[in-house]
Amino acid sequence: YFGQNLVALNEGWIEAGSEIQVLETARPPVYPNAAPKKRELVCVAREPLARDLETFWFEATDGEYLPGQHLPISLDIKNTRVQRRYTLSSTPERPERYSISVKKLADGRLSPWLHHELKVGDHLLAAPPAGVGATPAGVAAALAPFLADPSLGPGVGAVVLDPATGQVLLDQAGGVPRTPASTTKILTGATVLGTLGPDRRITTKVVQEPNGTVVLVGAGDPMLHDAVAPGTGTASLEQLAAMAAPALRGKAQATPVVVAVDDTAFTGPTTVAGWGPDDLVDCTVQPIMALSVHLPKPAECAPDPDPAITAGTAFAARLAALGLPVQPTVTRAKATAAATELAAAESPPVSDLIGQALAQSDNTSAEMLGHLAGAAAGGEASFAGGAAAAAKQLAAMQIPAPGLVLQDASGLSSGDRIPPAATAKLLSQTAVGRSPADLQLWPVAAGLPTAGFT
Repeated sequence: YFGQNLVALNEGWIEAGSEIQVLETARPPVYPNAAPKKRELVCVAREPLARDLETFWFEATDGEYLPGQHLPISLDIKNTRVQRRYTLSSTPERPERYSISVKKLADGRLSPWLHHELKVGDHLLAAPPAGVGATPAGVAAALAPFLADPSLGPGVGAVVLDPATGQVLLDQAGGVPRTPASTTKILTGATVLGTLGPDRRITTKVVQEPNGTVVLVGAGDPMLHDAVAPGTGTASLEQLAAMAAPALRGKAQATPVVVAVDDTAFTGPTTVAGWGPDDLVDCTVQPIMALSVHLPKPAECAPDPDPAITAGTAFAARLAALGLPVQPTVTRAKATAAATELAAAESPPVSDLIGQALAQSDNTSAEMLGHLAGAAAGGEASFAGGAAAAAKQLAAMQIPAPGLVLQDASGLSSGDRIPPAATAKLLSQTAVGRSPADLQLWPVAAGLPTAGFT
């Protein structure tokens, strides 16, 4: 029987054709089936959250699951057993339904199958739920050693909420304002979506004044590229130059084209006193201007004291590469109502911009979006305007934030203060989306960095 031992009673070699004498036989033992019983789930709804991220809603035909438990799924895909565990969640409005949110990975096995093959009405076999539902005692025990880590310092604030029920599972000085660092971007994302909406796009234009000056007009697009980036949907200076060049050639200018930039869409200072002395030097952030070329790899960049002029210089170089005579010096000039539009390019929707700023923890993008939120909320497109818009957003969501202090939108300033309880409640409402206003905040949840995915 497979698994038993074969004991040879003589020495030598066993060759093909040798006679073998069987001295004893035995029936194989019967082993009980110890495999966990599969449970049947019915897919009752699919809810797209973002690109390649979707929530699948199930109802169990037997037994119940607790929010916070894991759903072990096993599927035979191309003759290979694939197993994964997904965290289950539910909502108070539909306690009989349970959901898993799955991001489709290009090199994944189970996630592409779920996205492409699983349909509403299909049945899925899964193992019983693993783990126990979240409890205050369990959460406190799990997090205690981490919250006690001396490297966090003496003033650690932490809050854990169950979005399904609103239950506070952990509150360690959650009402005390703390330095939020990049978790500030969660509030910035909600503020931008609450003021601009997820579908808004930001337009960068090229206009020509009656005196012939060509003005590159920035509107705060944080993802404006120099070169065309195929498949990203981003605007680029290369694209704008190609659109503007035919009109400039048609005018048969005898003198070189004069290029200027208009970055007046933003007001106020371009930096914050609370930023560290090396933040600008190592390109952790750039001076915040309404016209700026996106830097996908800050580690490889050089400090830039004037991103708007740099963008204008790059645009002038693009025109020159198309054969136009261009004056090398780029200046500033505010576009007038008498100017003629030569080109325009839109950014991806705000939902994508928020996702990029969160997933990459992009400080410059977050600051530019915060400025836009300030203007959309009726204030200035500035650091102060963005901070005021964020406070309005929390008030509109009925989230208390005593001691709130915001000097910027990225969390880079050492002077920022947000109570952990406010961030936790903001995330909870974003995840559940109980009101129409909350529902449009889904890019915040979808854009959060996720271990193993982003």
